[in-house]
Amino acid sequence: LISGENAPTVVNLAKLKTGSLAVTRGVIQALKRDPDSGALVSRLASELAMADTIETALTMRRMLITGQAEPNAAAQTQAMEESDRRIAILDREIVALKNEMELRRAIAQNTALTALEREQNRVELNNHRLKSVG
Repeated sequence: LISGENAPTVVNLAKLKTGSLAVTRGVIQALKRDPDSGALVSRLASELAMADTIETALTMRRMLITGQAEPNAAAQTQAMEESDRRIAILDREIVALKNEMELRRAIAQNTALTALEREQNRVELNNHRLKSVG
C-alpha cells in the first residue's frame, strides 16, 4: 500500500486490521509522503504483529476458561489442573507482551500518530510558505 502497488481500498485496509488496531487511509497517505517512511512502516508492521499475537493469546485464554465451565471438563480434576496451568502460562506471556509493548512505546512514539503529526506539520509549513509568497 505504501509503495503504491495496491490502492488503499477498504478491502486492502481491512487486511491490515488486527484486533482493535486498524490502519486508515490517512495513515497510508501520511506514510507515503514521509521521508522516513521506511522506518515508520517497519515500526507499524511490528506494532500490527504484536497486536495480532496479543489478540491470539487472549483468545486462547478465553477458550480455556470457557472450556473449564463445561460440566464434563469440570468433573475431570486432571483436565482442570492442566487448564489452570496453561491459563497461568498464557497470563505470564500476556504480561510479558504488555511489558514489551510498553517498553517499545517508551522508546518510540506510536507510528501511526507520528506519521500523521509529521504530515500535519508539513501541510502547515507548506501553507505558511504559500501565504508568505502570495
